[in-house]
Amino acid sequence: MLKQIYVQYNNPPELTNPPDHVLPPVTPNILNKGIQIQLPITPLPQVPVVPICPHSMFIKSLTTPSEPWESSLWYKVRPHVNLYTLTKTLQQGRTVFIVSNASVNHHGHATMAWIIHYKSKLWSGEAIVPRPIHNMYSRLAKAYGVLTALSFLQNYINKFP
Repeated sequence: MLKQIYVQYNNPPELTNPPDHVLPPVTPNILNKGIQIQLPITPLPQVPVVPICPHSMFIKSLTTPSEPWESSLWYKVRPHVNLYTLTKTLQQGRTVFIVSNASVNHHGHATMAWIIHYKSKLWSGEAIVPRPIHNMYSRLAKAYGVLTALSFLQNYINKFP
C-alpha cells in the first residue's frame, strides 16, 4: 500500500555566486518505509599547501638550542602566553622566576622540567637528562633543568627582535 504525501517546496533564493560545476539531478527511490533520496556529492576544492609561516620558523628558532648536545634537554619547550610577554616583562625591569624540578625513576632515568614565570607561566620545558644511569641523581637532574632554562633564556634574548 502506497501512501500519498504532499510536500511543497519554495523556490530557493537565487545564488549570488553559482557553483562552477553542474550538479546532477536528484532521483527519489520509493521504498516500503519511505522515500530515499541520494544526495549528490560535490567535489571538494583543492586547497593549496601553505608554506611554513615566518611565525612558526621564529618559534622553531627560539626553541632550538645553539649547541647540538643540548637538543635532548630541549625536548618540549613551549610558550604559554604571547611570544612578546617575556620580552615586555624583561624590558620593564621585572623579575622573572626560573623554577626547575626533576626526578629519577626506578630504572635510573632522570627527567626534568622547568618554567619561566612572572605572574603566570610564560615558558616551560621538559626532557630526559642524558646521563649514564649509574651516575644520576635528582639534584644533578635539577641542575640540568636550571641550565636548560638559562640557556633558553639566553637564546630567547639573543634571537628576539
